[in-house]
Amino acid sequence: MRKTHFRILLLILVLFPSMLFAVDDDRMEETYVLGNRTFSINLGAGVPLFFQDFDGKSYSANLDLGMHGSLEMDFFLNNYFRTGISIGGMISGGPNDDNLYMVPIVWENIYELRRYPFLIPLSLGIGMNVSQYKDITQKDLIVKPGLGAYYYINSEWAFGLDLDYWWVPQIYNRDDISNDQSRIGNFLGVTIGALYHF
Repeated sequence: MRKTHFRILLLILVLFPSMLFAVDDDRMEETYVLGNRTFSINLGAGVPLFFQDFDGKSYSANLDLGMHGSLEMDFFLNNYFRTGISIGGMISGGPNDDNLYMVPIVWENIYELRRYPFLIPLSLGIGMNVSQYKDITQKDLIVKPGLGAYYYINSEWAFGLDLDYWWVPQIYNRDDISNDQSRIGNFLGVTIGALYHF
């Protein structure tokens, strides 16, 4: 009987470390190369912060907390740097039930800080923002720095939170709106994200 217990204990001691290493191998950090891709989807809140004129004076955004979402496709250039295109949307309610709609189309550049299973993407995007308020449609520059915190559940999927600052200078050069109405819009996107590597 003692010999049987000893054999079982010896078998456990021999197999247990190999099982631990097998688990560790499954959770090892992935290495990405040129051509690897990611696809992400984000949903959450769009926070209107404030407007600012070009003399530096700030104004209340006078908009409600809105909804924000985006889709993004990126390509790795090396193990830590990826670049791609993001298409998003934000809707926010204004006075008299007039909504502000914004659709940014942004070239994103992301640097990944990774300590498996955690990922912190640092991003900077630049592109075009199409906005509509009442009957006014405008195409403007958008600059979008961002930061995230993600957790890998396996080698393909990570889930987390993103914060994106939207800096949108709206320069009016039209007959129906005077140039002194030009403003810089400041918004914050707070979203939950799902990131898929393939």
